This record gives sequence, C-alpha cells and structure tokens, in this order.
Amino acid sequence: MLMHVSWLIFLRSPRSRFRGGWLPSLVLAGLALGSAARADYTVTVNPGTAYGTWEGWGCSLCWWANVFGTRADLANLVFTTNYTVLNGENLPGLGMNIARYNAGGCTPNTISGAGAMVASANIPAWRQMAGFQLDWFNAAPTSASWNWAADANQRAMLLAAKARGANWFELFSNSPLWWMCYNHNPSGAADGSNNLQSWNYDAHAAYLATIAAQAATNWGVTFNSVEAFNEPSANWWTATGTQEGCHVDAAVQATVIPYLATELAARGLTNSMVAASDENTYDGATSTWNSFSASVQAQVGKVNTHGYQYGGGRRDLLYTAVVGKRLWNSEYGESDATGMSLASNLHLDFTWLHPTAWCYWQPFDSGGWGLIQSNPGDNWIGNSNPKYHVLAQYTRHIRPGMTILGTGDNNTVAAYDPAGRKLVVVSVNYGTAQTISYNLGNFAYVGGPVKRWTTQPSGTLRYAAAAAPGVAGRAFSTGYLTNNIQTFEISNVDLAAPAAPAGLQAGAGIGRVAVAWKGVVGATSYTLLRGLSPTGLFTPLATQSGTNYTDFAPGGITYFYEVQAGNGAGVGPLTAPVAATPAAPPTLKAVPPGGKTPLSLTWPGWATNFTLYGTTNPASPASWSAITNPVSGTGGMWSVTLPVTAGNRYFRLGSP
Repeated sequence: MLMHVSWLIFLRSPRSRFRGGWLPSLVLAGLALGSAARADYTVTVNPGTAYGTWEGWGCSLCWWANVFGTRADLANLVFTTNYTVLNGENLPGLGMNIARYNAGGCTPNTISGAGAMVASANIPAWRQMAGFQLDWFNAAPTSASWNWAADANQRAMLLAAKARGANWFELFSNSPLWWMCYNHNPSGAADGSNNLQSWNYDAHAAYLATIAAQAATNWGVTFNSVEAFNEPSANWWTATGTQEGCHVDAAVQATVIPYLATELAARGLTNSMVAASDENTYDGATSTWNSFSASVQAQVGKVNTHGYQYGGGRRDLLYTAVVGKRLWNSEYGESDATGMSLASNLHLDFTWLHPTAWCYWQPFDSGGWGLIQSNPGDNWIGNSNPKYHVLAQYTRHIRPGMTILGTGDNNTVAAYDPAGRKLVVVSVNYGTAQTISYNLGNFAYVGGPVKRWTTQPSGTLRYAAAAAPGVAGRAFSTGYLTNNIQTFEISNVDLAAPAAPAGLQAGAGIGRVAVAWKGVVGATSYTLLRGLSPTGLFTPLATQSGTNYTDFAPGGITYFYEVQAGNGAGVGPLTAPVAATPAAPPTLKAVPPGGKTPLSLTWPGWATNFTLYGTTNPASPASWSAITNPVSGTGGMWSVTLPVTAGNRYFRLGSP
C-alpha cells in the first residue's frame, strides 16, 4: 500500500526542554496512521472489541487559570457544551469534565533559618503557582503555617468547573514546595538532578494529602486522584527553568508513592486514589512503571502518561504493562494550530494506548499551543485556533460513560452509548479527498437517523453541522475533503435485544395487583404478560415504556406475571413468573329499616381503612359524599347506623 506523509513538523513541549535547546519530535501524520492516501474504503465498527468505558476529557488549570480563573465565559467554553461568544466568535463549548488542579510550590514568605524562595530568573510570575504551606513548623492545617487564602484564581476556576458539571478532579504537583527542595528553587536543581530533600519525602506526600482534605472539607471538591510528580524522570528541570519542575528518579518515586497512599488514608480520603507518574513520554512511562515493585504498583490506582513523544514511542507496550489499571493521557500539547497534529496523535492514542481519558495541557496559550490563542502574561485572549474546533469533534460527542469500540481503522474511533442507544464515529482524513463507507452490520439494529459535523482546518469549515447521509442496510457513506475531520452520531443503534428485567415484583391489593420491575439498559419497551398457571398460557396485558403497571383483576384468584424488554433488535427473554392473589372487594350489606328502626350497613372486619360513601343519585356524574357517622366493630364486622330518611339512598365502600 502506498504510504503518504501529510506533513513534517518539529514540535516542542512546554514540559520538554533540554538545557541546550529543543526536544525535537517528528510527527508523520499520514505515515503514523498508515492509511492517509488510500482510495475510497470501508470502516467496519466492531462492538465485539471494546477498550473500556470512557471517563472523559480534561485540562490542567495551571497556568491559564492562575490569570483568568474568575472568567465565567472561559469556564463555559471549557467545561460546558453550551455555545459562548468570545471576541465576537460564537464557539461551541468543549464539555470537558476533568479538571487537573496544580498544588503550587511557591510562597512569598521568609522562613527563619532557611531564608526565602530562590526563583529562576527565567520564570514569569504567572507560572509561579502559589503554595499553601508556608513552613514546616506546624502540620495542623488550621495553624499559622498554612495560608488557605492563596491561589484564589485557580481555586475559582476549579469551583467553576464543578458548578458546570465536571466530575473528576485531579490534584497534581509540578514541584514540591520550595523549602522542600535542596536548593530552595521550585524550578529544579542546578544540574537537573533529584531536588526533593530526602527528609521531606513524606512531608511532600502529607502536603498534597492535606490539600485534598482541605478541598473535601471546605471547598466542596473531592479529588478523585492525587499525583505527586510531573515528568519526574526528565533532566530539564533546572534552576534556570521557565516553570516549576523537579527531577525525581524512579527509586525516589517508589518511596514517595506509599507515603502518599498512607497520608491519604490517614485523612479518611478513601475516594482519592494515587496516580503516577506523569512521565513525559510513553516509553518513559513504561520504564518507570516496570521499575516499581509489585507492592508499589499496588498503591497506584491510575497510571498517567504525557503524550509528548507524539508519533514515536511504543504506546502498546505501556498499555500492556499497566493492564488492570486505569490509564490516562493526562497531558498533551504542541504548537500546530491547525489541529491536524492533535487529531493524528489522538488517533494514535485511541489505536495503541487505549486510554480512558485524555487531557490537553493549556486551552489558552500562545504560539499555536493554545486551543484559543492567548498570552496570559499580558492578560490577553484572542480568537480560537482551528485545533479548538478539531478537538470539539471529539470532546462534544465521545462522552463519559461510552464504550470505546474497535474499528480496524487507525483513522477512525467509535464509541457506543448503550443507555442512549447511540453510536458515535469520528474519522480524520489527510491529503487525498475520498469517500469513506461505514459498515455497522455487527450491530443487531441500526435505525438512525444520522447527524454529522465537520471541520476542515485548512479551509473555512470550523466545527459545523452538515447534511447527514442516510442509513441503508446498516451502512452509510460520506465524502471527505483533504485534512478533514467528521463526526457522526447514529441514533437507535442496538447491539442485541435487551436482557430480561430484574426485580420483578407483584403486590396484591383489593381487586388489583401492582406489578413493577427494574429498567434494562438499552430497552425501549416492556411487555407484561399474565397467566393463571406458572407453566400455562400467558397473554399480554400491556406494552409500555414504563416499569410499573396496575392490573385491576377479580379478587380471590392467583395470577402469574412475566415481563420482557424490547428494542429495535427484538424482544429479550422472559423473566421467571411471580404470583399474586388479590383480595375480593368487601361485600357491603344493608339491613333495611322497619318502621322507625334505623338503617344498618355492615362489611367484613378485615376490610380496614375503607371509607363509606353515599348518594341519592348514582347516575354519572354521581356526587358521592363520605358518611361520617361513627363506625363500630363487633363480631368480625364493621357497622354504621343511619337514621331513616325519605327517598332512595345508595352506598358504596371506597378502597384504601
């Protein structure tokens, strides 16, 4: 097959700077994906190959939220799917649900006997993230050693994210607090070596755990995961760096991780897992993970890697090495404002890494790094880059809770929502316009309709709805422009007929049976059947979308009930029958008056909580009034005595 290289660029990572220059990364988009220039072809979505439940999309809050943290419009763009106007552009919200909060390493105070923080001459103020613990004198979070008023802007954006529906919060550290560093410089050691003081391994873990506890108690935020490192094996974290960073070799990481697990548990943070290690590359993440002992690996609930190896590295080996653990690409970024590099690397991740979440580094940044062009240092925000609209094709449609499916095509990702019966397909096309067909024949039912969105970074098409193809024979086709990303949502898609409902119950009443069951994922209807024998003939009572039904039936007879769920693929199996015997309605008897003898009404004593009603005209619409005369019970019967009146009177018992 002819292999086409769409473009060749060099990218640098904000996390990946050598002391002597750039860390180059070669991105061969078409070559990496392997099918950019082939002729029209067919993608077959395979629901039999699944790669886990998607947990979501996210970003780091530092550094942009350190400047823009109080901007509600920016929170709307990042953390909702609502359209928001920014600088005259009506932009679709990205709908991210993951917020990565940075525990800063900088404080402005001087410590007796230790001096003050040593700041790199090259780090701008807006990249200095404020820390909360001023010194080591008192570990109690209510003591004067802590300043919980710090980092107001980033905290404001964290709360704004939660208010807009974000549901996964990760606490991470770029550097320990400056006074935990050997040289008191939170940008790194002079030679890029280990900079976390050995006597502060546990203190660093305790600092993070204390922030997590403070957030849970006072901010209303539970950090689902806590990460103690950021690209820790890198040697570019030096005293002259442009941001916070700290080299922490794998052996030190293996010591800190158990400390962090212990400190979280000591504060009752059982819902906060340890994440590790946010290495810069896939190969670096694999190497670090494989260096940990089984006991250290057991302390880690989630493995984080960064995506700065771009088109290189063995994503598949990392996926294999950490099998059984959550695996996230927790940070990705590059300077290609078109978004085609982003799409290329995102598809490589879906094809080989199989993460369950994916996070962009800085939504607002300069030089093409930002999804929206921005210079936080000047408090300036410009217009969206095309890559914003490229990412929207994925984040707005592949939503948390969906199952990622195999497609057999490196340029296509598919996700299925069984509850919503919706299939999402996103494909990227590179240097040759072509038609791609989608075979959905592995699904039992494909009803449609199809919705379509398209983005062409090199043209005028940003994120835009477009005319959609129709489904015929569980398949559809569409044409692609060069360098074109398209997203499809196909409704009414079923893998199979639904399972039998669970929890079928039948409760007997007076002349009625209340039947209820639990809903089944993917079901669109339920058919309730009734029989007079558990093995005899059952006849349908009702087909409905709800999960309860009241059967008004003559009392004194035992009835058996079964239910089955259905959808576009057909009806599923029947439940086992359940039985109920409704009671016959109580018989109301009247002893007619004789002369001046009053009227006496009686009914069985077992019929409690019934109300006696009377009227002079039972014809519809009758007006029945409750009889309030005293009710007495004797001889297993209830009775009411009424005075003699002229004319006919009618009475009935109202059921409870």
